[in-house]
Amino acid sequence: MPVQVCFFKQGYLTTRLLSHELRHVHQYEQAGSAEAFLSRYIGEIMRFSYMDSPYEVDARKHVIE
Repeated sequence: MPVQVCFFKQGYLTTRLLSHELRHVHQYEQAGSAEAFLSRYIGEIMRFSYMDSPYEVDARKHVIE
C-alpha cells in the first residue's frame, strides 16, 4: 500500500482525534484501496448520514479518551 499522510492543525491533535483517524486508516487497509474505501465511505454517508454511517460509528467505538 502507498504511504498515507495525515495533517493536523497545530494544537488540535488529541489522543481522541488520533485514535479516531487511525481507525479510518485501518478501515482503508481492510477495504484494499483508496477507491474502495472512499466509495463505501461516501455511500454510507449518503445512505445513513455522517453521524450514523457505519465507518464513523466504528471509528467512534475505537476512540481512546
